[in-house]
Amino acid sequence: MLTNKKTWYIRDASSNIMSTYIEESSTLVWETAPIYGSSRLGQYMPNLVIGSTPPPNPEEPEVTEVIRGQKVYEISNLRQLGWG
Repeated sequence: MLTNKKTWYIRDASSNIMSTYIEESSTLVWETAPIYGSSRLGQYMPNLVIGSTPPPNPEEPEVTEVIRGQKVYEISNLRQLGWG
């Protein structure tokens, strides 16, 4: 069975990817967003469903949760850690 899966990239004025979304079977999922300081530090991976069909029931309470392990940091200078 073929699926109609699309990947959407949101970019800033310098063409850096600011966010990635996956659309499949009428569901939109926020997949990734980079973490920046003075340079790229890592990536936030919420895998959060932000849109679906049918829409959620408005009478149900909205639940927010925080899950550990959704951020991945990239080390570019090992000397800062005393490893080099």
